[in-house]
Amino acid sequence: MNYPTADQLTLEEVEALERQLKSEDVTPDHLISIGTGIYPNTHNFELGTPKTFRLKENRNLTLETEYFLDSSNIVRVILYQWDNTKNPSFLTDKQKNKKYLLFQEKFDQLASRVTTEFGEPTEKDIQSTNNPENFRDGIKWLYGTKNAYLFMFGNNSNGYRQIRLAIYGE
Repeated sequence: MNYPTADQLTLEEVEALERQLKSEDVTPDHLISIGTGIYPNTHNFELGTPKTFRLKENRNLTLETEYFLDSSNIVRVILYQWDNTKNPSFLTDKQKNKKYLLFQEKFDQLASRVTTEFGEPTEKDIQSTNNPENFRDGIKWLYGTKNAYLFMFGNNSNGYRQIRLAIYGE
C-alpha cells in the first residue's frame, strides 16, 4: 500500500483516495490537535479537527489516518496509526510473540520505505533494546520540506503495541 505524503494534498484529493481504498470515515465531531513533539508547526497553521479514516489493513492491523488541514483545506500533516485488531489481554504468550514480530516487521518496513524516499534518518532513539518491558522507539527524518517521525510504543507486560508515522513539509 502506498501512503500519501503531505505535499499540497487537498481535502477533495484525500476524500477521493480514501473512497478508493474503501476506508471508513471516522472523523470526530470534537477538536483534536497534534502535539508539537510530532509536528512542530513552525508556520503556525490553524489546524482544525483532522479528517480521519479507518481501514482494516489486514486481519491483524487496523490503520487510522488523520489528515490535519489548514483553513484553506490543504493537508499540512498526515498522521498514520497502526493498532492491533485483537485485544492483547486475550492473547496467549505465543500469540503475543507473533504480534510483537508483526509490529517490529511493520516498523522496520516503514523505516526502510521512509529512508528510501527521504534519505538517512537525522535522529534515532531505539529504546526497545535497552528497556524491553516498556518502550518508545523513534526515528526522525528532518529535512525541512520533507519530514517524517516514525515511532512505536510497546509494553510487554500487557502486550500493547502501536505504531505512528507523521509526515509533513515545512
